[in-house]
Amino acid sequence: MVCKPTAHMCAVHKDQKEIISLTHLMRAECDNETTREQKVKERQRQVNILRNKGNHMHNLRVLEANEGEIILSRRPAAPGTVYLDSYGPCKHCYAWCCDMTKHQNYRCIGMIDKTTKVSKRCAELQSDILKGRYSDASQLLKDEVYPRMLNDEVTQIATSDPIIVELGNSWIRKSRKNKLRRANYASTKMRTAARLLKTLRRFDSTHVNMTDFLVPAKFEMVVSATVKTCGGTEDSFSHPCTAIKLGHDIQRMTDIKETKALMDGNKQQQVNAENFNKLMRKNWHEHITSLANAVITERNFNKLVLLPKPDDLKKLSDHIQGEIGKMDVIKDKSDFRRAVELVEARLLTYNKRRPGELEAISLQHYTNRPEEEEDHLEEFRADLTDLEKQLVRSHEVLTVRGKRGRPVPVLIPPDVCHLLKLISDEDVRRMADVQGSPYLFPNYGKRLKKLRSYLPQIYC
Repeated sequence: MVCKPTAHMCAVHKDQKEIISLTHLMRAECDNETTREQKVKERQRQVNILRNKGNHMHNLRVLEANEGEIILSRRPAAPGTVYLDSYGPCKHCYAWCCDMTKHQNYRCIGMIDKTTKVSKRCAELQSDILKGRYSDASQLLKDEVYPRMLNDEVTQIATSDPIIVELGNSWIRKSRKNKLRRANYASTKMRTAARLLKTLRRFDSTHVNMTDFLVPAKFEMVVSATVKTCGGTEDSFSHPCTAIKLGHDIQRMTDIKETKALMDGNKQQQVNAENFNKLMRKNWHEHITSLANAVITERNFNKLVLLPKPDDLKKLSDHIQGEIGKMDVIKDKSDFRRAVELVEARLLTYNKRRPGELEAISLQHYTNRPEEEEDHLEEFRADLTDLEKQLVRSHEVLTVRGKRGRPVPVLIPPDVCHLLKLISDEDVRRMADVQGSPYLFPNYGKRLKKLRSYLPQIYC
């Protein structure tokens, strides 16, 4: 304990990064009155953040030891019982408070950008992460998956069960190169497994975690819970695809349990996981998969497939090309948005590609594309017809990531090349306030432009 903590830190801990910034805020004789006031305010702000960080470290030790007193940033308004689960640290200033959303939007001293409002879900999630609640989750899971999950009972189950959390880690690692979809994949898998666990708890309330049900004695219960979770009966399924996918996820969770048992040296858990996997391989198909596949096949017997008329496609193509031909310059944000919509719609109708493949094209991928033809392809030109040679000269090719990571070619017709150059130009993107977006077809901010949302309104 010291009487003057600020002076103590500057004298004893002067080599640390936070203290070095404090020493730079010492008042100098050449400073005017305004500069001195600014330095005093900034110095006091940093000292308060350091104090909050020390209190935060103390509170974590109290939580770990399960004894002691928690230091809060503000005293509770009304006397009475204080529930520790209602309090947590702020991500920016480490102050422990109750209403995290109100604190970060109005009182936080650590936030630099005060204009951006923080949602309640995001603020509470960041606080729980600092408290160590999601210690088993990977950083990608905390940053990308948890913030987009609904704040309901299913999410609480998904984020608290170790096996389901590790399932999310597995999916985020498996899809780490698919930056656009990996968070959706992991979130969907975790919530589906959590719904299964919720049903299992109704069947047997004595067990809490998923690992308790992945034993041979509970196999029939897992089958029944899967049928109920997917809205199934003895001869049908409401959600047959979910039943099939859930079987793969159960097998993956069993593999996770077996891996953890091998690493921990737990022979009993290892044997249970191995035997449960054997039952999955031998009996799961006849209980779940065969019926689910039959339901899917039966639904496709008389399914009406709606295809556009050739005349409508021609009208749409002519309209898009006509609108593209009218745009020679981008003057403001509305012009930039219109150009993005037209180019993306033109590439979709011209290439017949999935919308997600075009939405995910990055600006770096487009600017680094090879613009010159490779030398070894010259000898193949002799075998091409005049029409094919003209197409090769007039079109550009961009290879993008397709389904399952396969390379997919996208042909760029000559009528959109000038708009693509404008969209990718640094000055134009700065004018449209999308210079921070990594996508070739950006929306406002750093998000991408969803092709499905505006394609029906293109033809007007």
